[in-house]
Formats: sequence, C-alpha cells, structure tokens
Amino acid sequence: MESISATDRINAAFASLQTELREIRTQDISLMKQLMSINDSIQRLSRKKSDKSRARRMTRKISRKPALTEIADEDHTFSRKDEITLLTNVKLWKYSQSDESSSGSESDILFD
Repeated sequence: MESISATDRINAAFASLQTELREIRTQDISLMKQLMSINDSIQRLSRKKSDKSRARRMTRKISRKPALTEIADEDHTFSRKDEITLLTNVKLWKYSQSDESSSGSESDILFD
C-alpha cells in the first residue's frame, strides 16, 4: 500500500475546500438574486400602496368641503363671528343675484 504524502493530503483538502467554496458561492449568488427580486417586489408594492393612499387623501380633500373655522394660515384664524358674517354676506350676494321673479322669499334664502 502506498502511503500518501502530507503534501498530497493538503492538496486534496484544498481541492475539496475549493469545490465547497464554489458551491457556496453559486448558492450565495442564487440567494442574492432572489433577495433582489423580493426587494423589487416590495418596492413596487410599496409605491403602489403609497400611490393609492395619496389618491385617497386627494379624493378626500377634494370631496370634503372644510368649515371656515378649519381654514387658517399662520397669522389668522376665523372666529365664529367671522364665519357667520361671511356666510351672511354670501347668502346676501346669492339673494342679490337671484331672479326677482323667484318664488323664494328673502328669509328662505338668508336662513336656508
């Protein structure tokens, strides 16, 4: 029986190690591709969700008419008295624009 030299055993161990490392690298690349694909899917779904959420917020903003008390800027907010005055002025303006022959009385227009 032939005895295997230490050099041959070391070379065989290195060859085996190289084979295992190649297999691990192949598996690593495969996993990296899967993770990148998953990340792309998550990003796409996230954008889709944020677009829908943004659209819903815009729809709510468009469809919801804010009360005058909600309208405010940094320097001024409307008091209840301001709101009543403005609403009264709007109603008076509508009345002045209405046809004189309309059947509604002044009180119907002002207090509807």
